[in-house]
Amino acid sequence: MPSVGIENYPTYVLESFAAGTVVIGANMFMARIYGVQITPAILFTVLISIVLLSLGAPSMAGADLAIIVVLLSQIGIPAGAIALIMGIDTLLDMMQAMCNTTSDAAVALIVAKRSGELNTKMYV
Repeated sequence: MPSVGIENYPTYVLESFAAGTVVIGANMFMARIYGVQITPAILFTVLISIVLLSLGAPSMAGADLAIIVVLLSQIGIPAGAIALIMGIDTLLDMMQAMCNTTSDAAVALIVAKRSGELNTKMYV
């Protein structure tokens, strides 16, 4: 039976999930500030849009800001509202980059060890 470990998931799936949580959090925050009522139908369309936009977004710092602006206009919030979260987004990008780099290194280490390509004697 094949193993079902984290190494079987493509990294873009895990990174898209992380980016999606930041984007949905930012949009819900803005909707609350601007008094926009989020119905289940709007939430569903936002979730579908996040999945599609995060798969097509470049893997670079600040890319989630472009996604957030698109989704803000979709739920009826002015695009200028992005200024409220631009300052903290830099910190979030740094943390996301650290998590992505660490997880990519950990998965590479796990795969190398399981496939027998890791020479542990060299590091002892």
